[in-house]
Amino acid sequence: MIKDYQFGKIKINGQIYDHDILIDLDGSIKSWWRRESHSVNQSDIKEILLKKPRILVIGTGAYAVAKVSDEAKNLIQKNGIEL
Repeated sequence: MIKDYQFGKIKINGQIYDHDILIDLDGSIKSWWRRESHSVNQSDIKEILLKKPRILVIGTGAYAVAKVSDEAKNLIQKNGIEL
């Protein structure tokens, strides 16, 4: 469970993360590296789409700096996933 969030940090289940993470469908947490720091592109979500989630939540950061590219949005929609 997410307990706290602030610029540059998120606390989940008592663990503090100071980097971008991916919370998988099974609840596991791993580092999430993207090609461009503040942009989410198609290549960044391909692994996620293979798991066929119904909903995909992408955090955009404390000041909403990160953006999801139109191409990634279209790919998500094409796969029938709610963003």
